[in-house]
Amino acid sequence: MPKSTPTQLVAETGTVALLDDVLPIYRERLWPIHGSLSRESIGEWQAAVAGYGPSLLTVLAKLYQRPWLPIPCRVDVVATTDRLGAYNRDNRYWRMIFTGSKS
Repeated sequence: MPKSTPTQLVAETGTVALLDDVLPIYRERLWPIHGSLSRESIGEWQAAVAGYGPSLLTVLAKLYQRPWLPIPCRVDVVATTDRLGAYNRDNRYWRMIFTGSKS
């Protein structure tokens, strides 16, 4: 018996239909709250990067004995991820993903 792909499992379990049903509720009630929290968090991170970024880049370059990235680095903070986070690189920017959770 072949194993189902994630896409097949989502379709077979009715997950798509469920998400379609709850999406309007999320958009109306939770999206504004999550958006506000995200903007607040981004502001805090931007302030920290502006204050500590230049000296941190110097320390990291010295620590790893390599120059810092020659392309921009986009960092996404998500609600959950595994302990390793994630990253992606194309020729335009690096992208790192990690959780903002304290647990």
